[in-house]
Amino acid sequence: MLKSKLYPILLMIIIVSLFVVGCGKASASDLEDTQWVLESYGEQGNLQPLIEETRITAIFDSTEKQVHGSAGCNSYFGDYQINDKLSIPWLANTEMACLDPEGVMDQEYEYLKTLRSAESYQIQNGKLQINCDEQKILIYTAETQEEASTTTKPESKGVLLPDELIRDCQHKGTSGDFRSSGLVEGETAIDFTLQDIHGRTVSLSGLLSEKPVLMVFGSFT
Repeated sequence: MLKSKLYPILLMIIIVSLFVVGCGKASASDLEDTQWVLESYGEQGNLQPLIEETRITAIFDSTEKQVHGSAGCNSYFGDYQINDKLSIPWLANTEMACLDPEGVMDQEYEYLKTLRSAESYQIQNGKLQINCDEQKILIYTAETQEEASTTTKPESKGVLLPDELIRDCQHKGTSGDFRSSGLVEGETAIDFTLQDIHGRTVSLSGLLSEKPVLMVFGSFT
């Protein structure tokens, strides 16, 4: 009689144990090496969808232990750590100004600010939730390889530093932010070509043939 009463109790303990294990914290392998596409962001209960025709992504590279992706207008990159929690010690980004669609720069600023304050994460049903400071969260959807191959990046309407210049500066930097590294005396800057604010194509070598050039990396408002 006693045994028959114990069976339901033991069964309930097993079910609860399985439930707890199944709903436990996601492992690092679930987070890493997947392209995550931002779906919404903001405070719990007041999430904001992305502006139409914008796309924000995040990839946590398990080999380099770096997170990188597109913030909608600019590319970003930084280190991440996974212990009991998720943390991003530093995060840097390129400095392009996008005017269209309206509000894209404000959206990017809010996204990067929120991501920098990441504290923990959870994954369920193909969705990643990063919990950040001030009760803010980021909700991503995992992108399949098929989706990635058919997705085209929206056309950027701004001026972006060439990838090779960014990589070179990043390699020389010591603080994690390529903009603070600069060039040492006697070192030759990498030549690059881009458009000025009037839409005219200019190159560093072309400008240097006419006069000295001062390069400043940063934002001006």
